[in-house]
Amino acid sequence: MPGFIIRRLCWAVPVLWLVATLTFTLMHLVPGGPFDREKKLPPEIKANIEAKYHLDQPIPMQYLLYLKGLIQGDLGPSYKYVGRTVNDVIADSLPVSVHLGVVALMIGLLGGLGLGLISGAFAHTFWDRLSLFLATAGISIPNFVLGALFILIFSHHFKILPPALWEDARSVILPAGALGLAPAAYIARLVRSSILEEMHHDYVRTARAKGFSEWRILFCHILKNAITPVITILGPLTATLVTGSFVIEFIFSVPGMGKFFITAVSNRDYPLIMGVTLVYAFLIVLANLIVDLLYTIANPRVELS
Repeated sequence: MPGFIIRRLCWAVPVLWLVATLTFTLMHLVPGGPFDREKKLPPEIKANIEAKYHLDQPIPMQYLLYLKGLIQGDLGPSYKYVGRTVNDVIADSLPVSVHLGVVALMIGLLGGLGLGLISGAFAHTFWDRLSLFLATAGISIPNFVLGALFILIFSHHFKILPPALWEDARSVILPAGALGLAPAAYIARLVRSSILEEMHHDYVRTARAKGFSEWRILFCHILKNAITPVITILGPLTATLVTGSFVIEFIFSVPGMGKFFITAVSNRDYPLIMGVTLVYAFLIVLANLIVDLLYTIANPRVELS
């Protein structure tokens, strides 16, 4: 296992280099620059600003300078947040996005597994149809609509939860709920179909022949095999939720990476766009590595190679 982890981390280096190269190229192919939207500056001042950030250099030289800083762990200064580096912005915003994403992931996993188990155990009954209805609604309704609906119901009507900001544990409930319901619905559909498929296998009939109860068969045998498809999607799902939904963070005024990424794109803040994109790519690589390791725990027959 240590050798497998080291190999996967080594492969992450060219992946991150490719992401950085493509992002850098696409940003410079788009017409305009980071200071074109400012009020018209005197040529001397604009030249000094561009020289400070090496924007007066040829694009290949800018690329090499960025790679040099990246190797040293320096993501560069932010063009719009004067006096702050991209490292500072990410250090402040990433823990917030991780907190929100982890809570949303727990909501998605627990809610999805619960609905999937009920739907699979009571297939073709009222509870199955109710679970399918809730899962379909969760997949169909966009999270920004859920966010606005949650604010309307729980903040303006009942006044039990804050509508925005990031101050205490109560501030996490609405954005995490809006962010985690769609994954919960998707996981529920996945678990239901896996349970129904596993119920027709020989080992289930053997367990029933031995006199095991249906609940013991479900939790001790079927669920263990039905959970494998859920583990498959945990990699990209975890990375997406941990980095946070840009729209949800904007709606609830959450000071996470999504908020800074939106402002970076609108302001053409090249280093901040690059930094957030690289963090997102690294989290996807890391999450997929963890998922591969979880496979060996859920199914010892799977061998790492």
